[in-house]
Amino acid sequence: MLIFLYSLSSLAISQLLFLALLYLLFFRKHIGAVLPLLLCICLIGMVVRLTILVDGTDSFWIVYPSQRLIQAVPAVIWILTYKLFADNRRVPLGAWVLIISYQTVLAILPFFWESGSTIYVEISRPAYVIMFAMGLHVIIMALSGRADDLILKRRRLRVPFAVGMGIICATLYGAVLIVSVFNSELTAMLGRVTYIACIASIFIFAMTVNLVMISLFADTPQFSQLINWDENSQIPPTPEQHSINPRTINKITELMVSEKLYEDPDLTISSLAKRALIKEHKLRRVINSGLGYRNFNQFLNYYRIKEACRLLLSEENPEHSISLISYEVGYASLSSFNKAFKDLTGMTPSTFRNDPELSSFWKNDIRFSP
Repeated sequence: MLIFLYSLSSLAISQLLFLALLYLLFFRKHIGAVLPLLLCICLIGMVVRLTILVDGTDSFWIVYPSQRLIQAVPAVIWILTYKLFADNRRVPLGAWVLIISYQTVLAILPFFWESGSTIYVEISRPAYVIMFAMGLHVIIMALSGRADDLILKRRRLRVPFAVGMGIICATLYGAVLIVSVFNSELTAMLGRVTYIACIASIFIFAMTVNLVMISLFADTPQFSQLINWDENSQIPPTPEQHSINPRTINKITELMVSEKLYEDPDLTISSLAKRALIKEHKLRRVINSGLGYRNFNQFLNYYRIKEACRLLLSEENPEHSISLISYEVGYASLSSFNKAFKDLTGMTPSTFRNDPELSSFWKNDIRFSP
């Protein structure tokens, strides 16, 4: 049993070290290496901690550091997922407060109570609920935007990323919750089995990611573009030179500008492809590589907010309410309109209506024709 455990742990750690080296190879001069490298370190700590839980090692100087790393795993995975899939968005302040709070509480608990005491369990249980919820939210974030993702390689990563990361977090911290709630020999055995299963899943996940990185990205200079680290970039970047027919780009732009397809709240990339008589995979490539958008919502928001700005300043219908304008430009709810408007212009619709010159979107976007 222990020989199998140590062998499995060694394989998992070796794959994680190899993964860390791959990230250093691809991102050696890029800030994008920080979170993946931190995740590899935390997962190594997780493997060490799980091994300790199974074989019964009780050294404070091994247990405490590995415990800190294992408890940091959901936070690092969540932040990495957010940076990977939530384009051009800062990590919410509330998320930082939640992460720092539970990490601080768990870090100081061992200095006041023993890990098996009732007080320790009762105080730490909400933190494990938070970690379990973060693991579930990782799955939601990875899968929810798949349909609108315009970056083909990132779109392919969503499902395996959600399965791998989500299972590691949800399974492990779910088992910890079960053991802490029921605290019986049966659940303790369930915990040990789950810990071994988690080590195996970490090994399989790391090995899979290594194979995917080598096969998909080894000869691809665009690998670093998977994660958009520029939080202040609200306007789509300047398109790179690609072998895309300019007439195709003009056709799509014409549909959006002249026919105002963005006003349809149910517009999808599939329905736009049908209107443009273009295959969906080709349309994704055109909007991403030819126009510089990372997801379909960014593409729609640009045209919708551009028209909303015009309507807010229009003298033809000065009595138009903000809620009416939001529905006119294609938003199903006022809250989603307000959020998209502030993300793109840096201010609320009412503030923009009073002083449009404060908006960087209004002043700097050369494609904007007020």
